[in-house]
Amino acid sequence: MFKIYLIFLFISLNSYAQFKSDDEVNLVSTGGNTDLKSYNIGSKNQYKVDKSIYFLSAKYTYGESFNVRSVEAWNIDLKFERKLKETLGIYIGQNMESDRFSGISRSYNSDLGLNYTLLHSERKKIDLQAGYRYTIEKAVDESLAKLKDSKGRINVNSEFLISEKNKVELNIEYLPNFTNSEDYLINFEPSLSASLSNIFSLKVGYVWKYDNEPIPGKGKHNYTFTTGLLASF
Repeated sequence: MFKIYLIFLFISLNSYAQFKSDDEVNLVSTGGNTDLKSYNIGSKNQYKVDKSIYFLSAKYTYGESFNVRSVEAWNIDLKFERKLKETLGIYIGQNMESDRFSGISRSYNSDLGLNYTLLHSERKKIDLQAGYRYTIEKAVDESLAKLKDSKGRINVNSEFLISEKNKVELNIEYLPNFTNSEDYLINFEPSLSASLSNIFSLKVGYVWKYDNEPIPGKGKHNYTFTTGLLASF
């Protein structure tokens, strides 16, 4: 209900505003010999006014196996983009995330960079972002020192329409570390959305994260496979 009020407020403030929201829910529950409960909830919101675009996204993942917590991670992203030309813009963003089972209690990421549209047609869109990221990371293990790193950021986001309402998306992100060259990150996220109605779609997604120098005792690879319901308006 609050989101509906917020939309009407934005529209009343500026008749040229465009609001878009994608909300996703994934639930898994098994019983018997295998006891597993997993929840994945996400929301991506975009508010556009003239040449400015405001983004707010959030995601929460939680899982239990035999009533013991085995997965818990969340992130919140705020970003502002401003178009300089038809294909070129600047962006500034702030991200906060946590992944307890990867050893990360809190991570704060501040971004600044350029956004360039490589391709934009009726059925294809490819955007490139390149910039700087400053990270402050606190481990779950309080005996480990807090990390403060300067990083680069290269992100390629592509979207391809298979039909009018069915699409494939691919997001690839590379984060070189200027403070510690061995501690680089790679994120890979393909997804497929198939329309069920004007609002709802079935979405299948895969997220793979690679940390070349993880927190001691943790693995370098993490992946998540999801199938769930996506609502877009």
